[in-house]
Amino acid sequence: LNNLKVKVSATIVMQHPEKDIQRAVRNFPHVRTALAKDINALEVLETKKILISKDALKVLQERLVRV
Repeated sequence: LNNLKVKVSATIVMQHPEKDIQRAVRNFPHVRTALAKDINALEVLETKKILISKDALKVLQERLVRV
């Protein structure tokens, strides 16, 4: 995350829980993780940066198509 210059609130969106990422994120006070199947509009609006894995992006696209 330091390489990505994330110094503001950020959310990492994943398809499946990844323990290594969740453990690493605990070291950054303004960074949290979310699952693509569970993330909601409020979580998106409350964060300045969103990092989405390719697999999670596919899940989000499928969710939006169903709406």
